[in-house]
Amino acid sequence: MPSVSQQALPLHILLCEPHPDHNQLIANQLDTSGLLVDRIYNARQLTERLAYYHYDAMIINSLLPDQNILALINDLRMIGLKTPVLYIDANESNINNAGLQGLSQQLLQDILQASAIPEQAH
Repeated sequence: MPSVSQQALPLHILLCEPHPDHNQLIANQLDTSGLLVDRIYNARQLTERLAYYHYDAMIINSLLPDQNILALINDLRMIGLKTPVLYIDANESNINNAGLQGLSQQLLQDILQASAIPEQAH
């Protein structure tokens, strides 16, 4: 019987991106890379999800309109949240069909590094 490490379970990622089109594009690329992605759009949804679910990593747009995201993450760290956080600035100039593949590959590498899971497992 294979061990858990040999089964290569997908990483569970929380994606918080307020722009619906950008959220969908990023999630699709991460799904294609074999990650399990939950999509949300604002800081309120972020805190609600974290109250009930564990994530291997979070990808958060650093410019959420409804919250100072650095202050929020600092508050979550103070109460014990240890989930790795990757900050992105997903705007019109860096989210397009041509640039998305490179972005998703970089995010995947960052997620794997932040989660301390060897890339070979994927």
